[in-house]
Amino acid sequence: MTIKEARAAMSHPAFCGLSRQHLGELAAELVPRWVARCESGEHGQREDDRRREAGAGPKYELVFIDRHLVILVHLRTGLTHKALGVLYEVGSSTIGRAVREVRPLLAERGFAVPDRPGIRLRTLEDVFAYAAAEDVTLRIDGMETQVRRVKTWTADGLPADWKQQMNRWDRFHYVRVAVIITAFTLLVAALA
Repeated sequence: MTIKEARAAMSHPAFCGLSRQHLGELAAELVPRWVARCESGEHGQREDDRRREAGAGPKYELVFIDRHLVILVHLRTGLTHKALGVLYEVGSSTIGRAVREVRPLLAERGFAVPDRPGIRLRTLEDVFAYAAAEDVTLRIDGMETQVRRVKTWTADGLPADWKQQMNRWDRFHYVRVAVIITAFTLLVAALA
C-alpha cells in the first residue's frame, strides 16, 4: 500500500471520525501551530538563528497530514503503532513520534461543541462540567485488557500455593530445556 492509498483510507470518516471537510479545516488550523512548535523546538536546540535555509536537512517520513491522520485513527480505533506503521510503511517508532508531536496540539485546541460556538472542552473536567450543566448523560466505554500477573511474593511470607507455583514453573522449565536439547540434537544430526 502506498502512502497515498493509506492516506485515502485513513481519511475516510469510518477511520478518522471526521468528514473530509472537517478534517481539512482541522488540519488547516493545526498546521501553523505545528510549524511554530517545530521551529521553536529547533531554535531552542540550536541556541541561535537558523544556519541553513528552511526545508534543508532530513525530511520527515510522514508529512503533517499523515501525522494528523495517524493520531486521529489511533485515538478513534485503538490501532496500535505497529499496525499504523504497516499501513504507512514506516516503523512503529515513527508513528509513536507522530502521536507525541500532534496529540498535544489536539489537546490544546480542545473539542468544539456542536451548535455552541466558542465552547471548547479541553480536559476531562471540562467534559464532566459541560455534561452536568447541559443535563447530558455520559457513557464511558472502556475496553478492559486482561493481564495475567504473577502473584507477588514478599519477604514476609510466601503465598499459600507457593509449592504449586514452583512446580508449574519447574515443569515449564523442563519442557523448555527438552525442546532446546531436541532441536540442537536434530540440527547436529542434519549437519552431520
